[in-house]
Amino acid sequence: MKLYNFRQNNSGGNFHDVEWSGPDDRGGVDGYHVWVLALTAVEANALAEEYAGVYFDGVQRALDCECCGDRWYRAEDI
Repeated sequence: MKLYNFRQNNSGGNFHDVEWSGPDDRGGVDGYHVWVLALTAVEANALAEEYAGVYFDGVQRALDCECCGDRWYRAEDI
């Protein structure tokens, strides 16, 4: 498995508190960051959404500030 880190952008001038509700051996929260152990980036993104409340395309969905950008970005395999 690979370790994926989701760093929160300070969109709108604030950070959101996050909690991990999934299995302890698959992810967690460190401050405002979410980490996930997964086989692929697609799986990591799904786990982060389901268990930590991470969301993507926040500006497009009018959840985040246009000038600051999206709060969360999808993990990618490089």
